[in-house]
Amino acid sequence: MTIAIGIPFRYKELDCSLVCADSKVVATDGATMSGSKVSMGLSASGGSFAIAGATEDADAALMLATDIKSALCDHGDNPYGVEAVIQEVMTRWHGAYGSCKPPSIQYVLGVGIQEHCNLFLCSPPNTVLRKNKAFAIGSGARALDPFLSDEPGPISSVNAAIARAAYWMYRAKQYEGSFCGGKSHAFIISEHGGFGFVKETEFDKIEALGKRIDAVMNKCLQEMMSDKPDIVQQTFLSDFGAWYLSLSEEIAAAKFLDGVRYVNPPKQLTAQKSEPER
Repeated sequence: MTIAIGIPFRYKELDCSLVCADSKVVATDGATMSGSKVSMGLSASGGSFAIAGATEDADAALMLATDIKSALCDHGDNPYGVEAVIQEVMTRWHGAYGSCKPPSIQYVLGVGIQEHCNLFLCSPPNTVLRKNKAFAIGSGARALDPFLSDEPGPISSVNAAIARAAYWMYRAKQYEGSFCGGKSHAFIISEHGGFGFVKETEFDKIEALGKRIDAVMNKCLQEMMSDKPDIVQQTFLSDFGAWYLSLSEEIAAAKFLDGVRYVNPPKQLTAQKSEPER
């Protein structure tokens, strides 16, 4: 299986989605290899799509993801008809197996068309659910349940969304390492068909902070329940504040994006096409 994450957020007053996944591929005989599980598509009409799959049959998932992207590029100009396009492709794919049982597949799908950007959880034959808060699929999702349940809705900035994704990827790889691992790949999709690539080196830096973040939070929990005198607790809080600020500054210093691009940008967005945001 895998870990794939979808996160809705805001970027320059635009609705956006982040789609990311690990790159560890586990064969049915237990052998492991590396391969990209997230890909992006662009339509001539100005739509953008990012999709990541979780399955035990990587080839089948890749084929179906390609079919979904092609259908969206050809017939996905209407932001209100996305679900029907995806359902038609998945139902046809599922039916082609006849009496044989098709492999179980789930997708995180980000779609940016006109003034709309939406995240979907997709699963053949016809499940297509819009998501307005962060979610995850695959074996690694179990390690993220306590964090995802606390997310109220779209995140307020691109840096916050990517930083969360990086830490969550660390958690999935740490606690579901039999199925999750390797490099993390992430794409940004926005309304009006905008798209961006997350800098892998910056993402890796934040993901590598996961061990320190866990250590600080675990130490906080231990001290909170230690029944030590107040003066000892105050000393710890001073140390905790220093650790917290150090980690926060390292995360804030990350420059994840070099901007969002557009296939056919509306005139009012042309000025921000090349404007960078970390």
